[in-house]
Amino acid sequence: MIIGLLAALIAAAWVYTDARTLAERGIRVGGTSWKPGGWAAATFLVLILFLPMYLYQRSRALRTAPPPAAPHPFCPQCSAAVPPDAAFCPQCGSRLWTAPADRRPS
Repeated sequence: MIIGLLAALIAAAWVYTDARTLAERGIRVGGTSWKPGGWAAATFLVLILFLPMYLYQRSRALRTAPPPAAPHPFCPQCSAAVPPDAAFCPQCGSRLWTAPADRRPS
């Protein structure tokens, strides 16, 4: 029985830290209704049901999450250093790959 409680505690701690880390990156596992503490408590109480459910929801959330925006450290034309949110090179004026949608002028 002690081994079962220890396994549930370790799994709940992992679920909490993983869900919190993903939430900090903007990925909510299980939608907006489940928070990291809720996942951890449910996993601790009913390990055999909620750990597989969390893993399934986690993989689903990671598949549907938008890819992180790649920074543009250097211009492809003149190799000048470029700020990560720039749409054009500040040195030569060439258009960079793509600017994030929220930073484009209307």
